[in-house]
Amino acid sequence: MAALGGLLIAVGLVIAIPRGMFPGSSSNRNVEMGGRLFRTPGYQGVGPSRRGKIIDALMGLGLMGLGALLIELWG
Repeated sequence: MAALGGLLIAVGLVIAIPRGMFPGSSSNRNVEMGGRLFRTPGYQGVGPSRRGKIIDALMGLGLMGLGALLIELWG
């Protein structure tokens, strides 16, 4: 059960953190390589709504909480 809890925490972390905010992420930024500037491929449309971001964050936090509970009770 501890392994399942760890997996839930990892998945919750990925869901809770917005796209492009992970360390080393270069999505939607201009990057200079080889003497020329290019735009990295990424989502070019309008981003998710404020409500969608809040729901994603709450789902991620809920999964992390469930994972922590599994580790605490059966770890």
